[in-house]
Amino acid sequence: MSVLHTSHVIDDEDLHERQSDDHQDEEANNVDQPQSEKKINRIMLKKPIKLTKLIRLRKLAAHNAKKVLDVDLPPGPALFQVDPIFFDYENELRRIFASKVVKSFDKSNPATPKHLHLGSRATDCTGKKTILVSPSEDWAPWDDSLSMEYLQTKGGCRYFRYVPSSSCDEAQKVFEAAIANHDFESIAYNVQKHPYHLDSLLTMAKYLNSFSEPEIIEAFEDCIAKCLYALESAWHPKFTPFKANCQLKLSEKTNKPLFEALSAHMRVLDRRGCHRTALEVCKLLLSLDFDEPGSAFVCVDYYALRAEEYQWLEKFSEEYEYHSSLWTVPNFPYSLALCRHHLESTNVSQLDSTKSLSADLMKQALMLYPQVLKKLVAEVPLKGQVWTRILQSSIFRADEINYPSLDILIDDYVKRNCLMWRSPDVQKLLQDSALFVIEAMEHGKHSAEDWARVRRDTFSAQKTECCLMSVEEINSVLTILPEGLQNCMDPRMTGFNVDPRMTRGRVRDRNSLASLLEVMVPWPGISG
Repeated sequence: MSVLHTSHVIDDEDLHERQSDDHQDEEANNVDQPQSEKKINRIMLKKPIKLTKLIRLRKLAAHNAKKVLDVDLPPGPALFQVDPIFFDYENELRRIFASKVVKSFDKSNPATPKHLHLGSRATDCTGKKTILVSPSEDWAPWDDSLSMEYLQTKGGCRYFRYVPSSSCDEAQKVFEAAIANHDFESIAYNVQKHPYHLDSLLTMAKYLNSFSEPEIIEAFEDCIAKCLYALESAWHPKFTPFKANCQLKLSEKTNKPLFEALSAHMRVLDRRGCHRTALEVCKLLLSLDFDEPGSAFVCVDYYALRAEEYQWLEKFSEEYEYHSSLWTVPNFPYSLALCRHHLESTNVSQLDSTKSLSADLMKQALMLYPQVLKKLVAEVPLKGQVWTRILQSSIFRADEINYPSLDILIDDYVKRNCLMWRSPDVQKLLQDSALFVIEAMEHGKHSAEDWARVRRDTFSAQKTECCLMSVEEINSVLTILPEGLQNCMDPRMTGFNVDPRMTRGRVRDRNSLASLLEVMVPWPGISG
């Protein structure tokens, strides 16, 4: 039996309610659900409705949703607003090395894919200029396999999510079967047939990132660039992420590829020395989901320090309030001390005297996370009798952390930031602070047990679960590969011809990784 009875007509009371709802349409952008949608729900719960009336109400709901999107939202927090100019890493390279060096590199590397060239940015075949990456001329045209839909407006932010098209169903089935069978060759040819299938591209990128050969790194970057190009091409016309007033929740499965691709893109920029550009990408990641900052939370301080954005980092430490306290991860206490130290060295006359000194911040960091010092001494390295004596102290000698996830965070921080601790003045600050902490502990001014209690209260597995997952992603922890892929690296893999017409039968006995690279990277002029 149909729930819609064509014999029923909306009564006068219902029409009166509809008319009163029309006056509230202008305020629809301030609620989670348009008023006309609520009206439909109320009427459907009260009594059946004519199909023609339901269609009319649905059209009204669509009209109201459009009105919501037509209203320009004010920008979000200035802390997270992104300047698209800084997304062009080529501009940063020009500032570092000068334009002549950049042009010389382009001329000497004609076979480098377009998106890896250090010249001007390009547009895609439709004439649309992209911001995150520049598409290569060798890439397939965008296939509209992905789109983005508007969900709601709440708290001054518009919420969106990615929606794969039905054309992705076949590619997804092939990908899932290939993963189940550890069939790397099928993934490669899945990308050849569906060049912008995100899961296949990201899986390839994760595997390629476990190698260090330049050609493999180039293929890794190509995978990430194609992901970002596809994700940006699918943006909704009203999706304005650079204004920090749009949300893409990480909890939505279809949104995760953007977070993964941007995190990998940060690593690419870091490897190139483009830390200012990487900082903008990091800010974008932070603004996309205030509740789940992901990998950005454990590396934003690093990029800010490398880019010498000290004032921004101080402002961030004072105003950030979305995820959890910055003191729940070991990188921020030490980075804030370094940030304050650099500000004291450069802008003494403009310093805010009400803020803590770098020496005080460093002492707090050492007492809260003393295990960092021992690993810094080994990684930097720091040599001398004074460091030997410092490490013999009970507070810095202990190896037990009792929190495996905290140990991962500390290892990640030390590995990423060790270069910033090689400056003599920074080492002097660390040494003096460590000696002060030892003396304070010995004379009873501070209790090691008290700080251990503070550490237990500050560090919580629940609060840092997201960060732990992101650290694993940042460190590219792909040491455990499926059997059969461990030794698939062919020493002659760089000497092959690129033939896009190659069929599965022609590569049945060839190396899987070589087949993948032939699909992924256009290297004209290379022959076997």
